[in-house]
Amino acid sequence: MLPLTIAWFFAKKMPRFFAMVCDLIAILMLIFLLVGNNSASQASTYLTSFQFSSKSPLYNIISTSFDAQNTTTGLQKIQVCAGYMGICVVDLPKAYSSESTLCYNRKSVSNQTLYQDLGVKVFNIRTSDTKNTANSTDTMELNILQLAQDNSVKVIHPYVLMAVIVLALVMFCATLCATVPKLPGKSYINSFLLFLSPLLTLLWGLGAMWTDVAIRAAKNYVPHASMGILKVKVGTKASTMAWAAFSFFIVNCLILWALYFRDRRALGKEIDKIRARNDSFDPKYPSDHSTLNSKH
Repeated sequence: MLPLTIAWFFAKKMPRFFAMVCDLIAILMLIFLLVGNNSASQASTYLTSFQFSSKSPLYNIISTSFDAQNTTTGLQKIQVCAGYMGICVVDLPKAYSSESTLCYNRKSVSNQTLYQDLGVKVFNIRTSDTKNTANSTDTMELNILQLAQDNSVKVIHPYVLMAVIVLALVMFCATLCATVPKLPGKSYINSFLLFLSPLLTLLWGLGAMWTDVAIRAAKNYVPHASMGILKVKVGTKASTMAWAAFSFFIVNCLILWALYFRDRRALGKEIDKIRARNDSFDPKYPSDHSTLNSKH
């Protein structure tokens, strides 16, 4: 008898369990998205990737600039990946580092030696001074690591993602509490879930759209702004994880609201049954009162 009771309990609570599973999967995806590109093992979870284009007419100049020093030889072939919290430099030459991939914090990467080494002088522009008749030369420097840092720090912010993860954890705990039988305050918890689930879905929908717009803007504008020196790739894995988490939030929201309407419908049917039962005992005509009284 006990196994049947347990099976009936799980079958009855299956929609809420499925909602919790969807919420948990979305949380794990967002956590991996947040901490992705923060270590060499997670360098593939990036939002945008910057690389020197070998098709650029200036690629030979850039290669000559890096190969002029033994410490920077081969750096023109590296790939800089920017994520929410970190920046990874992939395909480093063995002459520069024993590790092919190095990852740094997005805000402290400018303090690294690699940040200075990746600055390459592209143009020399002569400028005239109004006070002196002699002309001076200004050097235009392009730093691929600085572009990745600006994209990660100034364009793509992780704060919306952090808030969504916290709210998703709160929703998971609230759904778990609503699943436990005979727990007080379940009506308030269910009302809270009905408010939180669409709010969370809307918030991450805006966050995912903002991230998608930011990375696609970088892909379209950076190559033209750098005159074809750089090429940018979109992180397909990170983008897929962001939209997959949004899809799971939608499913979670639909399940919770479907349960609400199911419970409301069941409650309405119970009320109708009680009213029908009471109406069957009510006298239809005033003369029925005297008949009932005479019998008693």
